Amino acid sequence: MARTLVPWHVKPIGFAIRIFLQYEGRASAYDFYREYKEYRNLTYNTVLSYFGMLKKGGLIVHVETVEGRGRYPRKLYSLVKRRLTDSLWKNPQGVWG
Repeated sequence: MARTLVPWHVKPIGFAIRIFLQYEGRASAYDFYREYKEYRNLTYNTVLSYFGMLKKGGLIVHVETVEGRGRYPRKLYSLVKRRLTDSLWKNPQGVWG
């Protein structure tokens, strides 16, 4: 995958994920982690948690599962177009309560 032109200075991770998925169309949590980790101190588990919160909040949707390089398949996610301006992008933890 080619390097994206995402402005990595974007602070809330939710906004960074939204911009990344707008640029890529569909991508896995690992794709985002691989790009973002060079700019922010972040663990893969944190990225997985954010993707889970965004999915639970209905901001992203699982679109396809493809074969990964290791033994685990890659789950690809895409944006829900009608939710691009939702306030949950700023604080995805809001889905928990």
